Amino acid sequence: MLILCRSELPDPLLTYKLFSSFTKAGEERDELVKIEAFRRSVFSLPAENLMVLGTLLDFFVKILRRSELHQLPSTTIAGLFGPLLLREPTIGLQEGQVNTSYVPAAIQVVKYLVQKSSVILLKVFLGFFRKISCMHSP
Repeated sequence: MLILCRSELPDPLLTYKLFSSFTKAGEERDELVKIEAFRRSVFSLPAENLMVLGTLLDFFVKILRRSELHQLPSTTIAGLFGPLLLREPTIGLQEGQVNTSYVPAAIQVVKYLVQKSSVILLKVFLGFFRKISCMHSP
């Protein structure tokens, strides 16, 4: 279903605008810096994208918990969904040209998001709900 919807969306789920933010976060070597960089990137997503991402990551984690049954490790999940969720903007490409140079970075980002989703998303969702409650308070 995600593959079918991809062509209908103007932006990938992790948005063209945040492509470099996510890929730079994925390149961080220090684990604490990396987690914080991913949190900032995720928190920068539009609210709808953030909610869909949370749902997708929750689904992927459930698959991983039963990976011995499904035989789908995080690397496979990231390989299947990474290029759908995070794509490089296609600026400068001629019609019909395809750029796949971003695919390894997209796989790395999505693999990390799946593996660290609880650590990254807990703080993000707490901040998101605080932001919403501030917007609706008198």
